[in-house]
Amino acid sequence: MYPPLPPAITLTLTILANDDTATSLRAMMAILAVGTEYVGNHLSQVRLQHPDEAARLAELIERVKAASDPSSAKVPKQHVVSQTLLRRFCEVVDARRGAQLEELTLENEQVRLIGPGGAGYITNFVKVDSATTEARWQKVEGKVRAAIDAAEARTLPESPELEDILLQAVALHFARNPLSRDIHKRSFEAAYEHQLSVLAGQPLAEEAFRRAHEGIVVAGPEAGKLGAEVALSNMRSKFDKGLFFRLRVEELFESCTARFRGLGVEVLTVPKDLGTEFMIGDAPAVPTDANHLFAGLDEGMGLGVASKVILPLTPHLMIALSQQPNSHSVTSEEVAALNRLEARAAQNHVYYRPSADLSGEVKGWRS
Repeated sequence: MYPPLPPAITLTLTILANDDTATSLRAMMAILAVGTEYVGNHLSQVRLQHPDEAARLAELIERVKAASDPSSAKVPKQHVVSQTLLRRFCEVVDARRGAQLEELTLENEQVRLIGPGGAGYITNFVKVDSATTEARWQKVEGKVRAAIDAAEARTLPESPELEDILLQAVALHFARNPLSRDIHKRSFEAAYEHQLSVLAGQPLAEEAFRRAHEGIVVAGPEAGKLGAEVALSNMRSKFDKGLFFRLRVEELFESCTARFRGLGVEVLTVPKDLGTEFMIGDAPAVPTDANHLFAGLDEGMGLGVASKVILPLTPHLMIALSQQPNSHSVTSEEVAALNRLEARAAQNHVYYRPSADLSGEVKGWRS
């Protein structure tokens, strides 16, 4: 009989039971939480008891090391709205400045013209190993243009690989939603505070404090909390450095892609003579209900309750992922309702073609 594996190792192996990309990333987060060295020290035991999983576990340990390496290549300027989409909302207003779109800042309702390279990005959205995540996103973004062209030509049903690219584009923009990072932070802080309260009353906290402060022994509730903070300091440091989010954002993309592959693609087209058009927000993949009453995570519209997820592709084209897709030409009332969803789900900015002059509508909705 072999000695039992530690609970943390058993949990990681349980996660690995499902062999898919999202599962591997969840296992990598578990490895990061307990430490690559700790998991590596138990590899020989895993090889004896679970030989089929041992090689995969060893590979994931190396991937976690690479993903959490502070010297890994970084891309500071990270677009959360694809430039491929932003370019579709551009036009030339001033030949000296090239193609631009109009950006409306929601906080102060200020409007400015800006090129696609200067819009829709967050500096160090992923803090570490961001060159790897950007390369992963590019595998999708590099094919989005061809997928949009197919949607405009109404040949998307004949091109399942391009239809899948659009599914992935929705997943990508949902994962890169600025609110995803905020929710990740809130979830961690809640779990961290709970764990502090649990550890504060245990001998482990007192021992952690004693070791960190050269044998000083303290007592009382405050001492217990200080000891618990020492015990959890490594976890806290990993979170503050963005190591968990580096894996979480990729896992969210992969899990959303898998979920969306069970849905159909609805193509919504604005007739050229309608006199209005779509805008795009800085959190453009918006889950909503069938009646378009609620918009996005801020309004409690998560993927589990949403009827559809919308994503504008051009001023005259939007896709919606749903169980019962119904591609059609939209009315001006539908355009207004969908634009309101984009504006309400946006975190800081909305974008549109300068000649569309949609700023008045946005300001009206917010007054």
